[in-house]
Amino acid sequence: MMDSHSPNAGAGSSFSGRSPATGPPILRLERNKVTGAVAGAACSLSLVAATCLIVWLLVTQQAWEHRVNTTDAPFCCPDEAAQLFAVISRSVPPCSDFFAYVCYNAIKDGFIQEGVSLDILHNIKGNIIRGVDRYGSPAAAALHGFYTSCLNEIWQRDRRQREIASVLLDEVGANETMGHAELLRFALASQKRYRLNFFFTITDHKFFTMIDRNYVRSSDYKRFCEDDCFLVALSVVNARLRTNYTRGDFFAWERQLPGDDEDDGNYELATEELLDALGNMNTSLLEAILREFFPSFNLTTPAYATAKKGLLDDIRILWNVSNQPLSLLYMLTTVVIDAISQIQIDKVLDAPTPRTWRICDAHGQKHNELWHATYVAALTSPAKNRRMRAVFEATREAMVNYAPLRRLAAAGNQTEHLDALLGNMSLVLPSDLVLGHVAVPVMPPRGFVRNYFRGLSFEFDVKREKLRRGIFTPLLAGAVHHGMERINETSLYVPPTAYSTLGANTSSPLLVDASMIATDMAALIWRAIRLHEHWKSETIVAFEYHR
Repeated sequence: MMDSHSPNAGAGSSFSGRSPATGPPILRLERNKVTGAVAGAACSLSLVAATCLIVWLLVTQQAWEHRVNTTDAPFCCPDEAAQLFAVISRSVPPCSDFFAYVCYNAIKDGFIQEGVSLDILHNIKGNIIRGVDRYGSPAAAALHGFYTSCLNEIWQRDRRQREIASVLLDEVGANETMGHAELLRFALASQKRYRLNFFFTITDHKFFTMIDRNYVRSSDYKRFCEDDCFLVALSVVNARLRTNYTRGDFFAWERQLPGDDEDDGNYELATEELLDALGNMNTSLLEAILREFFPSFNLTTPAYATAKKGLLDDIRILWNVSNQPLSLLYMLTTVVIDAISQIQIDKVLDAPTPRTWRICDAHGQKHNELWHATYVAALTSPAKNRRMRAVFEATREAMVNYAPLRRLAAAGNQTEHLDALLGNMSLVLPSDLVLGHVAVPVMPPRGFVRNYFRGLSFEFDVKREKLRRGIFTPLLAGAVHHGMERINETSLYVPPTAYSTLGANTSSPLLVDASMIATDMAALIWRAIRLHEHWKSETIVAFEYHR
């Protein structure tokens, strides 16, 4: 690696990856025919070479004098690397010409070795699924149990459908009769904890609440769920409610519900209107239930509804307890059918095929928090964390002492403001986002359906706790993201995947790819500085015209 990415490579007059001798192709010059073969040819070649060199030098000089705006680019360039190196070299020995190497890689080729990272992640995943290595992690053991149970059981149609119905009814707390508060918890658990469709959805956007009508009808599931699927759901719900309703009763009830409201505009929804539709529910009770699912929910923030009339009509009918148990049977059966269709995905899934594996893997990727904890155990370590923080501190210190940047802040007399902003910069590592007190679910190699719902429930619990604590939740396992991302103005996040390029099992005092990581950090810090909202106009102008 150090041969092709040597710190000295490109450390001279050019960081473009080629020297003047191997620069632009020799220019084709139109010449009159010259006689005198050897002497004339030698003279011509010398002249062309000299012309090429002059053109190349002029182009290079102009490129640096008139280079493009660096708003989103790494804040370093070859002729200033020495200034940065003077700061960084004291903190990160023994790498020589450290920031020259950083700049070279930034200009040459991007930041992180994507292929290496992908290979390592695929190996981890394969080892977990096969049970070859669980990396000492309860999360990895849970994932192994989940995949094993899914591959062995998901194609068993009758067992799968009946278990989905019975387990889901247990999970959402379905009873023979349900009051207004129980119905609201059931509605929110279905859509938020288990990611199922319900007749309306509530979303907390911190400064306002959105309540959307979700026009769910049984006909929506015909392409996923055949008659046997519907009959299984109906029979299990009948058994739970101790009723004996037929499919005719089900469809007759459905026809009483309002039709599709094409008016999907946003309308403000008064709290009193919602409370009235929910059976005159108490205000404090409504807020308490919503906070079980949205920790920061506040009824004083405005609420808006889409298709408001149809939404409120749906809720009034479904929340009317005098319509039970038929209304309850309708809601429970519809949610069960949705769960069956989402889990089996295919209409026909009754034999182990390659398609079975793809379905199981699609479900496995829903468990982001389990994958996150697994990658933390497999790819990180306290030693790597210390090194990562050392690179971050060195990069931040280099930015603090970077004379060209300080001159830009000085244009508005804001160098102290710059120091404060950079001083508040922090690094968030994957291990910082593992909440150890939220117990990882046990997922045995049997009982796929229960494992499925346990995994989703764990995912919800972790995300809710992070919301309560104000912890940012980045996209974890779903993204094969190899660089860092800016969480907010003063925080950078290193995803677990970035660790896969950081010299696994190396004893080097410096991370193998520290230069690329530092480049990414410097770029994100520079972007945070540019997007900061409290610069004076003079400072903004200086940033805007920085070349």
